[in-house]
Amino acid sequence: MSGRGGGRNNGRGGRGQGGRGGRGRGRGQNYTGSTTPTKKELCANLGTNVFDYGQKSAADLMRTSWEKLVQYVGTNYGQDISNELQNKVTVALIEPLHSDEVLENHEKRVTMVRAGQRNIQRARRVQEAILDKAAKATDPGDAPMKLALLQNEIAQGDFAANDNVAMVLSDSEKTQFSNDWRTYRERNANLIKHRGQSFSLILGQCT
Repeated sequence: MSGRGGGRNNGRGGRGQGGRGGRGRGRGQNYTGSTTPTKKELCANLGTNVFDYGQKSAADLMRTSWEKLVQYVGTNYGQDISNELQNKVTVALIEPLHSDEVLENHEKRVTMVRAGQRNIQRARRVQEAILDKAAKATDPGDAPMKLALLQNEIAQGDFAANDNVAMVLSDSEKTQFSNDWRTYRERNANLIKHRGQSFSLILGQCT
C-alpha cells in the first residue's frame, strides 16, 4: 500500500515540476509577448501601418508605416505630394515659360519696334518745330491746331516707348502656352488640396 501510494505521489510530483512548473518558468519576467502591431486606424487600406510609440518596435513601425503611407498617397493623390512626403521638402512648381525660340523672336521684334518708335518721334519733333514757327506767324492759319494734334501724338509716342512690347505668338504657340498654364494651375490647386488630405490621413493613423 505504502509503495503504490508513494509511487503515484512521486509521479504526480514529477509532472508538476517538469510540466506545469516548466511552463510557468517560460512566461516569467523576461517574457515580452508579440511585437506584431494589431492596431488599425482610420484608413483601412493602410491596415496595421499606424504611428504608435507604445510598442517595443516603435521605431521600425514608424519607418515602415511612413513608407506605406507615402506609397498610398502617391497612388491616390499623385506624385507631387508623394515627393513632398518622401523628401520632406516643399515642392515648388515652376511657372510655364516661353521657349527659347519664342523669346529670341520677341527680342528681335522689340528691337525693331523701338527703332521705329525713335524714328517716328524724331520726325515728329522736326515737324513740331516747323509748326511752332508757323503758329507764331502773323497769319498762323490752322498751324496751332496741327501743332496741338502733333504734340498729342508725341506724348503718346513717348508713352508707347516706355510701355512693354506685346509678344506676338503663332496659333500653335498660343495653344501650347495656354495648355502649360492650365496644367500648372491644376497641379498647384491639387497640391494644396492633397496637402490637407495627407495631413488628415497622417493624423488618422496616429494611435
